[in-house]
Amino acid sequence: IDELGVNPAVLDRFGAGSLETACEMASGLARVSGCELCVSVTGEAGPESSEGKPVGTIYVGLCYKGETHAVQIPMRNNGRSWNRRYAVLNMLHEIYKAVK
Repeated sequence: IDELGVNPAVLDRFGAGSLETACEMASGLARVSGCELCVSVTGEAGPESSEGKPVGTIYVGLCYKGETHAVQIPMRNNGRSWNRRYAVLNMLHEIYKAVK
């Protein structure tokens, strides 16, 4: 909330691990950093869910040239370490799709 300017109402309504929060984080980072491309990753990496969503639910937010979107990454609960690595690979894929 403080660093990126994420709207507290978005967090209250959708939770920290959501498409909406991923968008807020990416656009907030673009605002505070002045960068042309900003990425956020949020979700439930495990081992337990803090928001009642299935472990492995991951969202990648991307703000590129002022346009922001987020995607849900379909995953299985293969453990925290695997989930985190898979999220990073998907984040890199979203960057590739945006800039190609």
